[in-house]
Amino acid sequence: MIDEMPPMWASIGTALLPVILIGGAAFLNLFVHDDSLKEIIRFIGDPVVAMLISVLFAIYSLGIARGKTIDEVMALVSKIGIECDDDSFNYWRCRAFKQVMVDSGVSAYIAQLMKNSPVSPLILAWLMATFLRVCIGSATVAALTTAGIMAPIISGASIHPELMFYQLVLVV
Repeated sequence: MIDEMPPMWASIGTALLPVILIGGAAFLNLFVHDDSLKEIIRFIGDPVVAMLISVLFAIYSLGIARGKTIDEVMALVSKIGIECDDDSFNYWRCRAFKQVMVDSGVSAYIAQLMKNSPVSPLILAWLMATFLRVCIGSATVAALTTAGIMAPIISGASIHPELMFYQLVLVV
């Protein structure tokens, strides 16, 4: 069983690679002044690209470099992809719903209605997130949509965003 384990450098390196790529890109952007080089650094530091690079690195370092055939590696990737599909779908669904609310002006309209309310924005956010949670069924979608709608209200009020975060976590 121990012989089947990947080397520690491969496990730790695979887990930290996205963080290193994103953090390294942010750090390098401070010192690089060439626009074309800056674009390359931003591209590599983009979270989606960093995750893609990390997945490709994991396929190589945890599979091919350890003597697995490409068929074995792809079977494992397919199995993992199916298991993670629900989570990634939920994440993108959540972002899309929030963006539809923002782009359509619904969130601004709701925020405008709530600005004049005598009720605390924290309570309004909790009520909204709870309502969305019951209607949609996803705590993640409810929390992020509420955060997108409440952002203008919180920025104009004397409420710390950290309190809003903890308030939304209660719904989840």
